[in-house]
Amino acid sequence: MVRQLPLLLCCLGWLFTVAQGTMQKGASISVRARWQGTSYLLEAAEFLADESQQSYWQFLDSLTLPGNSNSSGSSDDSTACWHSVLDQSAGLCWPQVAKILPVVLGVRQYSARLEMFRQLAKQRHTGSEAHCCFVDVHGTTVTDPEQLAAATNKAASAIQVAKNSSSPLQETDHVFNPDKQDAPGAVAAILYAAPGAECWSPWHEALKAAAANAPAEAPVVYAHRPVLSASCKAVHPCATLGTEEQLVLPGYGVEAVLKNMEYSAIDDKSKADAAAAAKTNKPAGTDNDAAVDIDTSDLGEMKGFKFDVLAKRKPHLVQELMTFRDTLLSTDDDEKIKVWDLKDAGLQATSRVAAAADPLRLLTEISQNFPSLVSSLTRQQVPDRLRREVQQNSKMISPGQNFMLLNGMLVEVKNFELYSFLDRLRIELRLQGQLQSLGIGPGLVRQLLETRADDNEDGLEQLRLDLTPMKQVLWLNNPERDKQYSHLPRNVNHLLNMFPGRLTAMAVNLMHLVVIADPLSPEAVAMAGIMYRMHGRLLPLRLGMLPVVSDAITRVEARRLNPGQIVELPTWQTMSNQERFVRGLLTLKSVYGPGIAWDFWRRMSQHEATLAKGKASAIETVIKNHFSTLWSEGATGASTSKAKVAAKKPAKQAFQDLQSGSGYSSEAGMQLTDISSYIISKGLAHLPKPMWSLNGLLNPISEANAHAIDHEVGYGMMYEMQTLQEHVYFGRIDDEQSVLESLMESMVTVRRWNPSVLGMDEDASGEAQKLVLAGAAKHPAAGSLVYLHAKDTGSRVKPVSHWLIVDLATNRGRALALAGLDFLAGVLCKDLHLAEPSTSHWTDNLS
Repeated sequence: MVRQLPLLLCCLGWLFTVAQGTMQKGASISVRARWQGTSYLLEAAEFLADESQQSYWQFLDSLTLPGNSNSSGSSDDSTACWHSVLDQSAGLCWPQVAKILPVVLGVRQYSARLEMFRQLAKQRHTGSEAHCCFVDVHGTTVTDPEQLAAATNKAASAIQVAKNSSSPLQETDHVFNPDKQDAPGAVAAILYAAPGAECWSPWHEALKAAAANAPAEAPVVYAHRPVLSASCKAVHPCATLGTEEQLVLPGYGVEAVLKNMEYSAIDDKSKADAAAAAKTNKPAGTDNDAAVDIDTSDLGEMKGFKFDVLAKRKPHLVQELMTFRDTLLSTDDDEKIKVWDLKDAGLQATSRVAAAADPLRLLTEISQNFPSLVSSLTRQQVPDRLRREVQQNSKMISPGQNFMLLNGMLVEVKNFELYSFLDRLRIELRLQGQLQSLGIGPGLVRQLLETRADDNEDGLEQLRLDLTPMKQVLWLNNPERDKQYSHLPRNVNHLLNMFPGRLTAMAVNLMHLVVIADPLSPEAVAMAGIMYRMHGRLLPLRLGMLPVVSDAITRVEARRLNPGQIVELPTWQTMSNQERFVRGLLTLKSVYGPGIAWDFWRRMSQHEATLAKGKASAIETVIKNHFSTLWSEGATGASTSKAKVAAKKPAKQAFQDLQSGSGYSSEAGMQLTDISSYIISKGLAHLPKPMWSLNGLLNPISEANAHAIDHEVGYGMMYEMQTLQEHVYFGRIDDEQSVLESLMESMVTVRRWNPSVLGMDEDASGEAQKLVLAGAAKHPAAGSLVYLHAKDTGSRVKPVSHWLIVDLATNRGRALALAGLDFLAGVLCKDLHLAEPSTSHWTDNLS
């Protein structure tokens, strides 16, 4: 027996019910369809058809009905038929899915589809109601199995003459031999009948035989449209179960606005005075006004309501207050509830539901009978753990919202539709059955399913790359530490005072904008000028750069692939201009600070034409001139001890040190190697286009147009500002933790960028080969796999597993193994499996 796997249903919300008395009042409303009820037997077959057409035909072939066709149709017979249909259907689908079958049949989910088949038969075949079973062969109605062969031969001849004859089949039809459906010259034979009818078996066997024996040039396609006609006389009672009356439609909500027809005791004396005053032209209420005669000082307090105070504040509502007071007095004295007793009614109801043996049933009872149960609920103790959990949830969900999760995935509750929810629930149950068939326990399956992100279409677009730690990023500024930001507000709540899209100055690192590109590419130099201008506006924006130098990355990859091999370092003459520039930038940054270094990059944007031509000597001259100029400018304004010492060295000598890799430039090569290793570890070494990252959101720099780039970055910052305001409002971001760390914890992030694995590689030349690994997972050799986990994560359930099947004797195999280890080192939530391909049984089971 398969163990039942509970589904995680998380509902958060508040239910407020106002009642004026203890008596329950309501209306029972039902919605009935315009068609007669449909057979449970046929609905169960449609349920199996949605699982697979193979299950549908197996159900029809193996169907056995209890009793005989002459049964009386008593309640005992109906119960036996119900259980027979359920038992035979359950054996043809996953056990987990079979548990939802009674619910699907009970809410009549497939009744509309069966009515569609009935309407098709009525509209396309006039007079079909007179036949219990008949076949449509390309417009010809056949009512006798003996006439089937002649009808199919005639249709085949007509199709050969017409040549372009269209198929009469529809997507909803159940096709016995779908492999012949699109064959040239195929003849479609559509059976309108229901299993359980006396004429069903002869037609079913005749059509199967026709499909099997038809010639290849004119194959017969057997299709079934289940229709239980009113003309069917000899029908098994089990086949008619559910057709007794007009169909009641569950799953549809009805809002009933009912008028209160109760009467309250009201003193009519004021109305009589008004009538008398009207006759004598005397203003009403000047004498003997009823409201004046009531002594409100004696009303006192009743069940938390101070009626004397309310009467003084609302004298025109005295009569209504008296009626309300009389209603309270009429209730049971033992059920006295104060107003303040209701402040925790929601938490008390939640606590009772959570502790119940059948939480769903109790939730339904409390929701429908809240007034009669509120007295006992107010005496319920609320655990401190529940209070803390509600407070934590309130940081993520605004109060008053209804929120539902199914196995960790969001379910729409505002426009809730029962049948759509059942379809989604069925998918979850089917997936659970498939995972359990691989040997995964129910508890682990539930944990595994809860790790999934919401399946919205924009999920990959909102995926963020976690660049932490960012020690290798070349930063221009740090609003939280730089002196020019010291006079600005530092509280993240100040963000809520800004209008959307109007980011003002703050001393907080709200956003991290990092350019990841070849620094001398046209797109990157255009971005440099934009970022330099942003720096002057004192925005809460930290600006940085990750220079991608292809030669340095190639050297690092070669050294990692062959650790014992010596990689020759380049000289100034053999060095690319990109590497020359980055070494110069790193030298200026280490001596004079980031401002001078970024000015070096910004000035390169003044030579777009030279950079576009790509002439090495001309670019080298530009690098030399700007390096020397900025060295001299930095020496003039030197403020640190290191800068003051370096200022004594002439710019010409400093550039010669840069060329030889000595002096203040001696560590530039090692820094570039560290940056390149970091870029490789993040999967950013071979990006197809220059990129910019805003709090982990990667965006390509589409063109080298500064105006277009400025607009693109501005829009990105505007949308990110709205995201940050939302997180600050709900308390997910505060001053106790850095904004970036809090954001990475609450958003969907990856620690290594791999578009091929994520399904985002638009430039891929072809699709990756898909292999079915279920057989390999069950293979005895699977026990020889070595499972590698990140530190302290071995017991976690991980949503993604990577299998590396490599030959370590080849360079390609070692490179793939090394890439897997790098991936494991950088991603703490993945699983890595390694196996030696010493035998061929793995490849035999992967196809």
